[in-house]
Amino acid sequence: MDRSGWPAWCPFRGEQRTLGEKEVRGLAGRLVADSLDSPGEPPFPRDEETAVADALTARLLALGDLDMDDVQAVRLGHRELAARLRQQASGAGPGTCLSADAGYFLDSATEWACLHILEFFTRRSTFVARTSVAQARGARPS
Repeated sequence: MDRSGWPAWCPFRGEQRTLGEKEVRGLAGRLVADSLDSPGEPPFPRDEETAVADALTARLLALGDLDMDDVQAVRLGHRELAARLRQQASGAGPGTCLSADAGYFLDSATEWACLHILEFFTRRSTFVARTSVAQARGARPS
């Protein structure tokens, strides 16, 4: 990890605002491959690696289809954000025929990714400014 708390391979550093499909696919593939290469029993059958990576990619890309800003996403929390991504990507196809273990891993990886995405949002200077404005509006007497 670097000093920002992000793994060195993770592209969510600095004020970068967008990741393309290629970057998201690479990140999802790396997360899935690393989980299969870790010591111990693999979390799901190895022959599902591509399907799980494709499904995780579809879920993470669905973030761009949600009608919310980063402040709203942070208010949801990582579990609810993951549920919305699951729902948004459900029509995308990948992940519908996974084994129970692969499905469980996919859900866990989606929540983990959402936790890190929300952490990234809260570290951005634009988030701090927007939450300050939102708090000031909420404190205004009626």
